Parts: sequence; structure tokens; C-alpha cells
Amino acid sequence: MAHPTDVSAPSPAPKSAARRLSRPTEVGSNSLPEAFASVRVPAAEAYWFRRFLAFVGPGYMVSVGYMDPGR
Repeated sequence: MAHPTDVSAPSPAPKSAARRLSRPTEVGSNSLPEAFASVRVPAAEAYWFRRFLAFVGPGYMVSVGYMDPGR
């Protein structure tokens, strides 16, 4: 004997594994706060080369990480 099912009741949405295993975070908090930091640029009266290096250093690291597959 089959039991009737109520089709009008919405079924609970399945939760993904990532959603179930993750911890709730505070609203507005960053997961990697160091990634949201700013690069300190030397003052305008500093040598242009020092200001240039403030941008080249992080750019070089990103480019090496992009090109190097890590094998």
C-alpha cells in the first residue's frame, strides 16, 4: 500500500559539502586579511626607482607564480 506524498511542501535544498563544512564568518571579515593590505609606497620626494620597486616586487612574484606550474 502506497502512502500519499504531499507535493505542495517544498523539499529542503541539498547543501553542498563546502557549505556544510565551512565555519560561519562575521559579515565584513576577510578570510585572508594580509591579501587585502596595501603596499606602502615611498613619498613623492623619494627616488623614482624606489617608487618603481614598490610595484615591481609584487608584480614579479605574481608573474613567477603564474608561469611556474610548481612541478
